[in-house]
Amino acid sequence: MRATRSSRRGAGAAELAMIFPVLALLTLGCIDFGRFAFRYIAIQNAARTGAEYGTMTSYTATTKAAWKTEIAAKVTAELADVAANGTVTTPSGVSVDVPDAELVPESTGLRKVRVNVTYTGFTTLVSWPGIPNNPTMTAKVVMRTIR
Repeated sequence: MRATRSSRRGAGAAELAMIFPVLALLTLGCIDFGRFAFRYIAIQNAARTGAEYGTMTSYTATTKAAWKTEIAAKVTAELADVAANGTVTTPSGVSVDVPDAELVPESTGLRKVRVNVTYTGFTTLVSWPGIPNNPTMTAKVVMRTIR
């Protein structure tokens, strides 16, 4: 009985040494995926905020440029608010586009507002094979005015 006990001494440490790299890789993968998902959701919400402002605020031909600038400011402010609450998502690397094609009134008299947000500020913790280290996140939101 004593011989079998002494032959198993250190087996747990050897098994841990073999499985630890796999566990560390799995943990880092989960962290990277969570960070990516959080930022993607933040970008989607910011685009939605810009489109919501665009649908609720009217513009004229002379105020269209200021209206588009204000939509971009709303998107940036939403992302800055997320950054202030403890994440590293910053408004830098964000571009906002409001295409004119979506501003044409429909036959009902209502109009659509499309907001395209592109974010290039995300970097993964680990360089994963087959996955870009700096992915570009895009969010496209279309909302129609309700009045």
